[in-house]
Amino acid sequence: MNPGTSLEVLDYIIEDIDIILVMSVNPGFMGQALVPQAIRKIEKIKERVNDMKLDIKISVDGNVNYENIPKMVSAGADILVGGSSGLFRNDLNLEDSIKRLRECIQEGVENR
Repeated sequence: MNPGTSLEVLDYIIEDIDIILVMSVNPGFMGQALVPQAIRKIEKIKERVNDMKLDIKISVDGNVNYENIPKMVSAGADILVGGSSGLFRNDLNLEDSIKRLRECIQEGVENR
């Protein structure tokens, strides 16, 4: 779901899907800031999925970084798409980056 896509679009498909990809930036341009309403959108989707007792995973793509990961996971994200702002950073080797990502994910899980 693009940032501007209304949650109402789920009315027609939610019972037929296994995963919802929430774009937390406008697609197509690297290095964008998180769209402010993205976290709220994740929360609303998670509430709806839980209320309907559906087994749907919520995936998030866009500005998945150390600052945003705890918020995304706490809001209900199940899958995070790693990119240049989180996993593949120039300032860390892959091993250290993965360690830091795990710490951020754990922080989000503890705040669910």
